[in-house]
Amino acid sequence: MSARRLELAWGALVGSSALVALAVMDIPRRRAAEPAREVSVPVIEPADASPLSEADEQHDAHELDWLEPVAQDERPVVRVEPERVRPAAVTGVLDARLALRGVLEGARGLGPVSLANAAVSLGPDIVPELLAGILGRGEWPEGETAATGDIRVAALRDAWVRYEPQLRAAALLACAAPHRDERRVLVELAGELGGEVALPTVLRIARGFEPLDLARDFVAEPVERALALALRSSKASERQLESSFDALSPELASALVRGWAHSGDLRGPALAARALGRVTALDLKILSALAQPACPARAALGERSLAGLRRSLASPDPEKRRCAAAALRNAGDTRSIDALALALDDVDALVRATARDALRAIAGRDLGGDSAAWKGWLLERSDWLEAARPLLLERAAAADCGAAMEALAELLARGDARDELVHGLAELHGASACDTVQARARSALEEIGSARSLALARQADG
Repeated sequence: MSARRLELAWGALVGSSALVALAVMDIPRRRAAEPAREVSVPVIEPADASPLSEADEQHDAHELDWLEPVAQDERPVVRVEPERVRPAAVTGVLDARLALRGVLEGARGLGPVSLANAAVSLGPDIVPELLAGILGRGEWPEGETAATGDIRVAALRDAWVRYEPQLRAAALLACAAPHRDERRVLVELAGELGGEVALPTVLRIARGFEPLDLARDFVAEPVERALALALRSSKASERQLESSFDALSPELASALVRGWAHSGDLRGPALAARALGRVTALDLKILSALAQPACPARAALGERSLAGLRRSLASPDPEKRRCAAAALRNAGDTRSIDALALALDDVDALVRATARDALRAIAGRDLGGDSAAWKGWLLERSDWLEAARPLLLERAAAADCGAAMEALAELLARGDARDELVHGLAELHGASACDTVQARARSALEEIGSARSLALARQADG
């Protein structure tokens, strides 16, 4: 062997020995860095089992290192709720309470719609237990396998509203609610029933409140909201609804008129106003409700109701006079200007201030608190109504469309007499030979926006 070959062989031997030594030293170091784990792996021994190659072992180790952090990543799960199903017509459930409890067991990961679907599939016998759950009487499972409180409540409410109103109304009326707070929940559920069953159910439940409770806002307000909902869903006539006042306690009647006055339904303020004079203690509540800006008094109160408000300006009670003036302001009726001008000489300062505010809003001008200034303007207005108005209405009915439109524009410029023009505008719509005048008279009736003008506009539509 030459010297050159001997040198190369010796170098290879030394290099391989160094690599082996480094590898042996690195194995304990890497094992020490890994925490000890106990893994239970099932032993699989196929008949043709063969030992894994080093490459296969390295590949499997790489796969485990990649899967481990993914398994530990707690990402939110997006659940797609199924469609709602109709309640079952019949049921074979023997114990509805246990059946509903069973639905809520093992509900972890389910949403309210899924739980509600499971509940309604049990049939109508479950309705009383749904109500008990809404009232917080149910003994439901807790822990990791049960639905959370908010999902459970949402599911109970969702399932509850899917049943027919008559069935829910029967459950509400049969439910014994000795506690005031429970009755507050019941009365609001009754308001949500809808249809003709809602109003009588609300009233029957509300009769269970003590009179002192109904005088408190936290009880009266839910009752008023329920009555407002019941009115909006009812198709009963005003005559039928008016009978609801009979045999009611003053406290419940007060809640009734306030709820109806704020319902947004035009029948509500009209019914409340027609109740004036029935019970003296109730009149102030009615006037106060009609005076609220949210009350649609302008479009709701007819001549009979407005006449009752004007009479209330002469009440011996100054608070009633003040509320009557505020209600007339809310109604915006120009035919009440004369009565409000007289109230400027009232002995009560608040009544005078409210009457002046009402005059300013209705007449569109502010002549101060001096009744003499207002009386001078009232004389001029009265002369215009008696002399100029008939002539302008006659010119507006002429065949010359241009002259008719000029006269009509001059009529409508008197905003302080808009309610006195309603009858003439309705006649003009039917008598004018000019289509443009007819259309403008029809739109003017809608713009005036009183109960009378809106009714005549609907009649004009035929």
